[in-house]
Amino acid sequence: MKGLVLTFKKGKIADIKATEGAEAVKKVLEPYKDKYLLRELGVGFNPLLAISDDNQRILHYGYGSGIVRLSLGNSAELGGAVDVDFVSIWLFPNATVTVGKDVWVKEGKLVK
Repeated sequence: MKGLVLTFKKGKIADIKATEGAEAVKKVLEPYKDKYLLRELGVGFNPLLAISDDNQRILHYGYGSGIVRLSLGNSAELGGAVDVDFVSIWLFPNATVTVGKDVWVKEGKLVK
């Protein structure tokens, strides 16, 4: 998939777009459409776990600097109120995260 954009409204995925592979993402998520609740959006800050020329692996659950971790579904273990039988965790090493008009992560590198 390339150019994935997930739009959330009230904690649920309202729209899925991608320049490539949008239908594949929709197919994976379709069986769980009633459980699309945002569980967690994590941004890694640890420079020692970052992807580099010497290390191309995503280490320790995506806590490396600039890695974005998105999970959907059950949030009870994180202190949330959503208790369903579904958890999906995705790691994005080259993501861009925009909040409002502010870019926080650009192509896997921390901006703010």
